[in-house]
Amino acid sequence: MTMDKQLVWVRDGGEGFILARLQELMGEECDVFPLDNKHPRRTVNFDDIFPAGDPAKDVDDNCELMFLNEATLLNNMLLRYKKRKIYTYVANILLAVNPYEDIPDMYSPSTIKKYQGRSLGELPPHVFAIANPILEAFGNAKTTRNNNSSRFGKFMEVHFSAKYQVVGGFISHYLLEKSRICTQSAEERNYHVFYLLCAGAPQELRAALKITKPDDYLNGCTQYFTTPQSAKKISASQMGQQHQKRGGLRDPILDDVEDFQRLHQISVYSIVAAVLHLGNIEFEEEGGPRGGCKVCPNSEGTLQTAASLLGIEAGELRMSLVSRLMQSSRGGMKGTAIISMYHFEYFEQNSFEQFCINYCNEKLQQFFNERILKNEQELQSAEVASTSQDLDIQNSQMTTAMIHSFGLSDKDYKFGVTRVFFRPGKYSEFDSMMRSDPENLQAIVGSVLAWLVKKRWRRAAFSVLSIIKCKYFILKNKILYRRECLIRVQKSVRGYLVRRQHKPRYQGIIKIKALENNLREMETVTAQLKKDKDSAKKNIENLRNNIKSTCSIIKVS
Repeated sequence: MTMDKQLVWVRDGGEGFILARLQELMGEECDVFPLDNKHPRRTVNFDDIFPAGDPAKDVDDNCELMFLNEATLLNNMLLRYKKRKIYTYVANILLAVNPYEDIPDMYSPSTIKKYQGRSLGELPPHVFAIANPILEAFGNAKTTRNNNSSRFGKFMEVHFSAKYQVVGGFISHYLLEKSRICTQSAEERNYHVFYLLCAGAPQELRAALKITKPDDYLNGCTQYFTTPQSAKKISASQMGQQHQKRGGLRDPILDDVEDFQRLHQISVYSIVAAVLHLGNIEFEEEGGPRGGCKVCPNSEGTLQTAASLLGIEAGELRMSLVSRLMQSSRGGMKGTAIISMYHFEYFEQNSFEQFCINYCNEKLQQFFNERILKNEQELQSAEVASTSQDLDIQNSQMTTAMIHSFGLSDKDYKFGVTRVFFRPGKYSEFDSMMRSDPENLQAIVGSVLAWLVKKRWRRAAFSVLSIIKCKYFILKNKILYRRECLIRVQKSVRGYLVRRQHKPRYQGIIKIKALENNLREMETVTAQLKKDKDSAKKNIENLRNNIKSTCSIIKVS
């Protein structure tokens, strides 16, 4: 398609952007003809036109657009919205548009199963593609305005030197709202996972974990999220008083009974149950001049249960709960902390904590918009600058445009510091064109402007693709590094636990094995006996068999 007939999006005060065709390029402006007859022909600045590509085609990921700009992004979102596709990706970010209606099968159990275990991009964009059910169970909770509010976010700590220069930082990706674990407001719940365990665990598992009903561990709202079908699976002994009086809560996505099936590891159950039991441990003041506290005698049984579920000794858990942790107020790095929590809550009376969260989210939203749209465009502009600093950049670009518009390639000329050098025979060609009649020169100027616009768009598209590839490799390496660190931590922790658990056993086996040396010495002495030699050998053999059976019992116990 020629440049002067290319489809473009033109900025419009009423509709945002309208589709048009380029008619004529005029210096810093161009003449465009809108496709819709209700809009008049107009002359617009280059900054207000954007290449359109194929405006009738929608893509799952905005990064797949041939031309990624404000107009094509909005057009892609609009096309998908009209097709009831409310989710769209921008790389690994999910954009959602509120449909203001129920879309059939959008959040059904069959849809959830379809996205389980699938990588990002295998299926059409959806919240289930980026939502981790395990993380949501541990990080989301019911508030007064949102049944599935995320109560976690990024915590970024930036370190500064004494000269106020950045020297490092640390990111904690899932910083939970810890206060919710200890107490909940009226009509709000703790994290979903505790209700999943109380509602969905079979009787054998409930007995092993010593789990009863939510009222025994949790305050606030103790109703389960259920459907008419799953509500029949909950026995009266599993229901709290609120659930018995009001019935189950309803939500198109949440179901405490069915969602329990997503947690497949017994170690997950044990840790969750241990946290519930830890909440029932009571403390009392410790007598003496140093002060402090100790576990109440009536909570020793609960302490033993929690320690058993965590796989640690009760004494170590008790020490961890009553030990005072001190941090020095002097020395160390100076720093500032930034919390990134992507949710917004509005209440009639906001707490100071909620005010800080809301204010931070407003700033984060502005920062997100600038990074995605404005700063990326500035980065693209910076990356395409490749001319020597000694040259006048604008003049060199214009000269390059002129030369290319004449059909000359990069091998036909070369920039010097103050002039352009042509290959033999090419300068006369160039000179004759420049000395031609005014009509020909006007066509040359049009070709130069067309080349400049096309070159700018090509470079912009190339820069976007380069940025996307760079971010992909950074994310890939980050995932591999985290996996390596996680495996190393798991090996260290499990190795320590195994050594501590089995150390008395293998030390006992070593000591018992040492007795076999004594038996060999006894056999040497017995061989020299003249009387009762056979009975002595028999006794030695019996001892050897006893040693073997004892070692076998220790190994399997």
